[in-house]
Amino acid sequence: MGVSSLTFKEFEGLTYTFGVELETVSGRFEDNEVRHLNVKAVHDGSLRESDGSSPVGGEYVTGVLTGDAGISQLHEICRVLQTKCTVDKRTGVHVHIGNLNWTKEEVVYSYILAELIEDELFSTLPKSRRSNIYCRPINKIVAGLAKELSLVKGVQEYNIKIDEIYDRIFKIVSGLSSSEKASKNINKKQNHPKGSKCGYDKDSQRYCWLNYVTLLFNTKGIDNSWTLEFRPMSGTLNFTKIKNWLKICVAFCSFVENNKSLIKNGYNVPVTLDAIINSVYKKTGTKLINYINERKQLFMSADESVDYTVDSKISKKSMKEVVCAS
Repeated sequence: MGVSSLTFKEFEGLTYTFGVELETVSGRFEDNEVRHLNVKAVHDGSLRESDGSSPVGGEYVTGVLTGDAGISQLHEICRVLQTKCTVDKRTGVHVHIGNLNWTKEEVVYSYILAELIEDELFSTLPKSRRSNIYCRPINKIVAGLAKELSLVKGVQEYNIKIDEIYDRIFKIVSGLSSSEKASKNINKKQNHPKGSKCGYDKDSQRYCWLNYVTLLFNTKGIDNSWTLEFRPMSGTLNFTKIKNWLKICVAFCSFVENNKSLIKNGYNVPVTLDAIINSVYKKTGTKLINYINERKQLFMSADESVDYTVDSKISKKSMKEVVCAS
């Protein structure tokens, strides 16, 4: 089921958990047909036909996955969904990364990094994902403070600046204005003030490409279920593309934890996706960077339909056949 794993070769030792949400527009599986895959079939209200009706598809949400077992399970999920389902430009792939245990400091550095790489990240995606209400650019709110952070000297001044930046991020995520103060009931142990879906308010931070609502609020009502959600990837059932995107998301989180000085100085010396991937994946980084560069080149002219293609003759495979193979 991909819930636990003895090996982490695909992520080169990184032990983050992950979950994937796959949106489709046709060939719906019922929940009881995919439950054995550690997948839940749910309704997605964002998918609409031109007349406003719902397409004959659905969203498939994996359970918590981890390591090589999780990668192998993801391959099987893609294999099964490909037999019946299709995607188009209305659909997306959302990735949740868990087991983060981040403090305010990591939250701050992740937001700074997101601002730094946003334009480059979107260049790897179809144009339809760059101006999409379901994966908007993040609110540019920390650039000035981040530059100030790179200049502070003492520990006390540093901690004050981290708190200041975090407070600004938290207010944006919680929907508070800059002048409002959060009540004691607005905290990480509680649900978001507008609910787990933020009342489906498309202007809320939840609908940015990097969603902090699931990281800063307990949207599931379960302790230790906080995740950082990556929303920009275009719809696909292609296992290789999903796996590569998943590895990019994992690399982002690892880079935040281990390269704060580079991020802090990122407005002087730019941080690139190449630098992030090379830092995290010593063995498989080159292959992933080549894939990223191919995507950039591709979407200078191609549209999102190239992501609709699936793996040719995909067949059931063992974990050994799947991991680090594509």
